[in-house]
Amino acid sequence: MEALFVVLASQWKQASVWEAGCDAMGFLIAAVLLGVVGYLIRFRQWSWLVSGYNTSSKAVKARYDVAALTTGVGNFLFLLAAIQVVGGIGLMAGLEWVVIAAVGLTLAASITFLVYANTGGRYLKRS
Repeated sequence: MEALFVVLASQWKQASVWEAGCDAMGFLIAAVLLGVVGYLIRFRQWSWLVSGYNTSSKAVKARYDVAALTTGVGNFLFLLAAIQVVGGIGLMAGLEWVVIAAVGLTLAASITFLVYANTGGRYLKRS
């Protein structure tokens, strides 16, 4: 009976490591996607990927400095990708507090960037 318990316990431990690895892959896949989109926006200046800007009229688009806008949004996406990598590593290492911190940082960074980007006319052309 004791041998059966040892076998079941080892199988459970392997399953939880496998599940943690699969969950971590979600973080890492998100990081890769954010990094790729960040690269396309930042370095290829694919401004049509920026939500809100892509649906604006030509008159509204003419008011924006596309280089500043794409640089800001691309850098923000790189930051989010880095946070996701840290969260994935924390999940693989079994450090739950790192995962919670990564999710909290993602939310805080997103709110901060939204406020930063939408106040002060930072991405408008200078006349």
